[in-house]
Amino acid sequence: AKILAEENLVDQEFLNGSTENWTQCQASLEQLSLAAVASATDVPVEEIKKLAYLIGTTKPMTIWLGAGVQHTSMGGGGFRTIADLAAMTGNIGLPGGNIHYATFDPWEFAGAFASIKPPEGSKGIPGSQGQWGHRQVGTGRFGELAALEPPIEFLWVAGHNPVARAPNANAVKKTLQSIRTVVVADLFLTATARYADYFLPVASNYEYEDIVVSYWHYGAAVNQKAIEPLGESKPDFEIMRRLALELNRLSPGSSTFPVEREAAQWLDLEMKLLYPKLGITHYQELIEQYRRIALPQVPWQDRVFLTPSGKYEFFVPPCSSFNPGTEDHGEYPFRLLPMRSFATLNSQYRNCNSLEELSGKSKVLVHPRTALLKGIEEGTKVKVYNQLGEIILPAGLSPSVPPDVVSVYLGCDARNDMELNELISLIDTDLGRLCSGAKGLAFNSTQVNLARV
Repeated sequence: AKILAEENLVDQEFLNGSTENWTQCQASLEQLSLAAVASATDVPVEEIKKLAYLIGTTKPMTIWLGAGVQHTSMGGGGFRTIADLAAMTGNIGLPGGNIHYATFDPWEFAGAFASIKPPEGSKGIPGSQGQWGHRQVGTGRFGELAALEPPIEFLWVAGHNPVARAPNANAVKKTLQSIRTVVVADLFLTATARYADYFLPVASNYEYEDIVVSYWHYGAAVNQKAIEPLGESKPDFEIMRRLALELNRLSPGSSTFPVEREAAQWLDLEMKLLYPKLGITHYQELIEQYRRIALPQVPWQDRVFLTPSGKYEFFVPPCSSFNPGTEDHGEYPFRLLPMRSFATLNSQYRNCNSLEELSGKSKVLVHPRTALLKGIEEGTKVKVYNQLGEIILPAGLSPSVPPDVVSVYLGCDARNDMELNELISLIDTDLGRLCSGAKGLAFNSTQVNLARV
């Protein structure tokens, strides 16, 4: 950004007519030292200049933000700063331009019941001031359930594997053990299912009808039922519906879960908000062909933004205090970088032998220089540890991993009750409240140490 401004590789028309805070941002950039950036990133100044000229002389230019950068304590600032590159060069609102990340727009039209809210008519529990209400815990903060007052007596876990996904897995395990009754409804005996008093088998998406609204584009399609549910498994909705019916039979009025409609009727109601944007009147019309949600082909082409000013508002970081890489992490000098395997999805599918063979056995990837320092060789058993816990895996040497970083696949050895997130601290990111009501989790800001076993 500093080079773009200094070399006048910017779009003055866009900056003058469609942005706010550009002058303050420019002044902040003037205080930034390229030498300090090069030192902190281990990228030579000449390489930084090459990238700046490529961005500044290419139009249209697209920036694709990969998943992961946001999972650091300063991830929000990083994303905003990267987005500023597109704004500086006038690549916002252009066909073939813009900044791209996950597509959240279709989710806004995902249905009348898409938001998480208590069933109509439910009162919740009495609070400390005598008021009645419901309690919410932010995403990933599963361990906080143990501190709630009055304590939770019954927990239902569906569509989630907190032992393998939430920070500080050991605290999550203790929380599950402290709750009187835990029910897990899932397709497989997950790491969380090991701590359940009751496990209910859930049908797979091959075994019931559903609608798929995309994560990466504007399409919507029917997921048709291919086979009957195997064994005693049932879709999540049907499990809850049958349970509610039985509870109300034993104690009339004890459950407010809606039981009066079948799943297909609820699906129709759920989709009604989306029908006008799909050009249909019933979701079964999607069986003939998928439909595209009627949203703009090119975002922000009208140069109108959902900001207080209606313009693109530049992020103005405190560049004068830019001094990364100097923090002393004491006895935990290595940054832990969790990786997603191409053959699995987070903690899922490592129970499938064929996929595990495809992705290979889990390893701790370390730089050869780090390995030499620690007396580690290819295949050596290595303990990765910090104040929260430890895991033991074979080492793999890779020059693609920086010397101050160690990297491990998510779901590294769940079959042996060893989870990577036993090491991951509950650290907030600097974004997330707007979309989810809570800050995100800085999975990539965890520090560890290594030792040969």
